[in-house]
Amino acid sequence: MPYEQLWNIARDYFDFYPQWTTGPITDLNRDKLMEEVNNSISALKGFIANEFVSDASTQVIANEVLQKFLDFKPLIPLIYDLRNPAMQKRHWDALNQVTGMDIPADGQISLNDLLGRGIENWKEPVSYTHL
Repeated sequence: MPYEQLWNIARDYFDFYPQWTTGPITDLNRDKLMEEVNNSISALKGFIANEFVSDASTQVIANEVLQKFLDFKPLIPLIYDLRNPAMQKRHWDALNQVTGMDIPADGQISLNDLLGRGIENWKEPVSYTHL
């Protein structure tokens, strides 16, 4: 069963990662995304520590998949704030003014596009924009 779960977690990552990063951020369900990432990390850590201890090749694969989730996890707070249901046009306008960016008020922009514009350097203004 753990081998099947590892396979499913890896498959889900490779299926969903393009949607998370190249699709419009408005398509992201912030709560579901955070839950999926955290549950996957927890499951993978458990498999590595318990299930795959004596299976080095599977442990290598599990560690590689875990690292992909760990690399993505720091973006969750940013996604969480950008997908706050309270975000209105005025909040996007304020965010554009503070950052000097031109982010569409309808949120029809991908996470990769935002990262390419350096949005990760503006975590604090993003967090407070919708207050």
